[in-house]
Amino acid sequence: MNIMKGLVKGQKGQALVAALIVLVVGSLLLTPLLGLMGTGTKSGQVIDRKVRETYAADAGVEDAMWHIRNNNQDNDNLLRGVLGTGYNYTPYDYSTAYPYTYNSSVNDKNVTVTIQNIWIPSSINIDGKTPSQLNQTISNEKLIIVGYPGSTPSTYTIKIVCAWGTNTTIRDYLKVKTIGVWLCAGFEYDGLIDGNQLPSGSPSPGINLHKGGTAVVWNFTSQPLLKSFPPSCTTSCPSPMVKTITFKYKGPEGQIPELVASWIDTSGVSGITYTWDDSIRLYKIESQAGTVEVESYGAKTEFRKLKTTISGDYYGTGSSLIRGNLNPPANYHYQLYRSTSATVATNDVDDTAGIPSDATIDAAYLYWTGWIDWNTYNPPTSGSQTRYPSGDTIGGSTYRSGTWSPTTDMYTYVDEVGAHDGDNTTLLHGTTAGYMLFSFEAFTVPSGMEIRGLTVSLVARQTSTGYNKMQPAIRVGGTDYRTTSESTEVYDDYQTISYTYTTNPKTGNAWTVNDINGFGANALQGFGVNSADATPTIRVTQVYARVEWGYSLKYPDDPTPEALQVLVETTARVNRVYFKGGSSADTLVTAGKWQTLYPASQFDGEVYEGTWFYTCKADVTDLLKQWIGNGTIGSNGAGAYALGHVAAPNQEDPSYSFNFYSGGGSTGYPLGTPAPSSNPAQRYQAAHAGWSLLILYSSARVLNHQYRLFDINTNGFSFFFGWQSSTIDWDNDGNAGGTVSGFLVPPQIPGETNAARITVMVGEGDKGSGYTDDRFKVNTVPLSDGMGLTDVWNGNSRGLTVEGMDIDHFYVTWASGILKPMDVSALIEVPTGTDGFTMSYMLLQFRSLLGTGGVITNYAIRLG
Repeated sequence: MNIMKGLVKGQKGQALVAALIVLVVGSLLLTPLLGLMGTGTKSGQVIDRKVRETYAADAGVEDAMWHIRNNNQDNDNLLRGVLGTGYNYTPYDYSTAYPYTYNSSVNDKNVTVTIQNIWIPSSINIDGKTPSQLNQTISNEKLIIVGYPGSTPSTYTIKIVCAWGTNTTIRDYLKVKTIGVWLCAGFEYDGLIDGNQLPSGSPSPGINLHKGGTAVVWNFTSQPLLKSFPPSCTTSCPSPMVKTITFKYKGPEGQIPELVASWIDTSGVSGITYTWDDSIRLYKIESQAGTVEVESYGAKTEFRKLKTTISGDYYGTGSSLIRGNLNPPANYHYQLYRSTSATVATNDVDDTAGIPSDATIDAAYLYWTGWIDWNTYNPPTSGSQTRYPSGDTIGGSTYRSGTWSPTTDMYTYVDEVGAHDGDNTTLLHGTTAGYMLFSFEAFTVPSGMEIRGLTVSLVARQTSTGYNKMQPAIRVGGTDYRTTSESTEVYDDYQTISYTYTTNPKTGNAWTVNDINGFGANALQGFGVNSADATPTIRVTQVYARVEWGYSLKYPDDPTPEALQVLVETTARVNRVYFKGGSSADTLVTAGKWQTLYPASQFDGEVYEGTWFYTCKADVTDLLKQWIGNGTIGSNGAGAYALGHVAAPNQEDPSYSFNFYSGGGSTGYPLGTPAPSSNPAQRYQAAHAGWSLLILYSSARVLNHQYRLFDINTNGFSFFFGWQSSTIDWDNDGNAGGTVSGFLVPPQIPGETNAARITVMVGEGDKGSGYTDDRFKVNTVPLSDGMGLTDVWNGNSRGLTVEGMDIDHFYVTWASGILKPMDVSALIEVPTGTDGFTMSYMLLQFRSLLGTGGVITNYAIRLG
């Protein structure tokens, strides 16, 4: 018990011992614990920095994708203004990594980004090819390849288009080496829908992983001709020649591969080697922030823009310059307007009713066209030239020679025909006709002149009594042509005998400048004697030839480029107009290009004889931009426009002048000839003159568009005249209608009604005349201009202030099935029933859907 009490009494010191033990142990643990806590804090800071750098680098990737998405459909604009010094981006450079600094402050990190184009076609080696060479290759649109979803689920179609035109070498010798397809990740090739899409004996494709997807390549070791691909053809191949290959694919149920690229490699034709689907663009993106580097792959799909297409929308308007009363039977077009106007409105809702307020003008083209009747215009002679023999006459068994003195223009000695009379001075002497032929110095008539006539003359003396007659003649092409059946009697000394050839006796046609200027040193003219007297004697003291010419509105019989230039630019002067916009002054505009038509040479030769048509085009883009800068028209191009004649007198023939129905005054240089009467009806229903303005613009308010403009600047399209035919071959390929190509119909935008809009400018205008059955057909289906199907060329178009021209708009709906996605050509037919018309331009427009494939592979993140 005492022991226990003692122990209890000693517990007061035990608490101190315990505290000391805790203190010692705590001191032993505190240092490493504090160190651990510091390490955790530091690690958290590192992780936070890495996270912040990763997010910053990710922001760089998103910025790069933004630039790719928002490059205004023009890859040349990609990263413009942000690239590092010395870098000039080109979409066809597949070796350069283009760097730029991401300027935004992201998590206080400096972010640098590089973008590199990735070459997709696995079987085509482009090592050593420069960007300009690759650009040139893709720009050669003789061969293109495109792809699009097939008409049945889980199928995809590749279309190969060869636009050989008239180059039969391309058609007959272009061979195929390889055809390739690349499918993005998640999709697999599952075979052709029909093995007969390829030539017999074609190989199975090789399939390999490539650029994050799958490459499917057909390697044709035998290199078959492209024309042997089904549907095969020989010499009757259409142009463009189209071949399609449709295959099946596997992938996520109900999904369509957004990224499918295709290519073709060829041989056999110089200048055509390979091409690829340029609508798929693949990019490698690297973004670095601090020690974190992110590598990603992005893609962009855009509807391929052929070089003849431009992104944007357009507005077309215009008016007529000639009008009639439009009431049968006196409905001929006799009223000539000094000028007419058209208004371009601002409209942010309907792109067919005006131009959006934020529009920027990309291009503007001015067209004008008309009918010229030269029959009432007969200007006086405006030039002449006289030629004397250039030396000795040409001798021979029939043709006696003499010596001509260029100084005195006289003969000093000639032989005689028949018996010699002893004085050695007679020119022609005998009982039968004989000729003295002379070699004249060549004429030099200016191009484009109308030849009034070629006159041959001589001054003769009668040196003996008798029945002495002279008969002029000329030699053309080795044949002598006498003037008349009766000769002219020489009855007096120094009598002048002349004869004027108003036509070429060899051809029976009017002289051409080439005919006249062809009378060179070996072209002979002469005179003969036709006498019943046994011994007539006539002395010739002077010989000469004279040609007279003048300007004329007559279409030249020899329509050389030089002759037509004089006709259009010097005589008729229809290549110039006065044009104004808004409050601007009249501005003289000269056509950059023009074409003419001579209907009498193409058709009946009677109704339209002596008349011709023309069309002109001028690029007025800079002029409209100048007016915008001056404030005379709206910043979007909206405003009132007017076009009129160059109202100047005709100095050569003041009697050739036309009074204006409105605006006062007159002109000797009308843009079209008004019809003086209604008879004959067909002739004067052709009387027209009018103009059209096409404005092409960009705007954020409208969807992107591509369009195909066919006019006199387009290869394969000419200003043409249709006349009383249901099978007008306007492209001169031997088939009815004309095949329009060089465009690519885009995929349908969800909810979109129209597949295409077409605007056409036609000169004729016969409203109220009773002439009907003018149609406009696309792929054999007639379209309406909003005023009917069977008489679309009637001089009555919506929006024109003066009737008498056709500037018509046609719409092709998706529901009609007339055009389908990825169509590359269309048959355009323009039959006319009972009269004729001319066409100046045709514009086809399609909307274009652009998008991006986004990021197509996972990030690869590297931590420093």
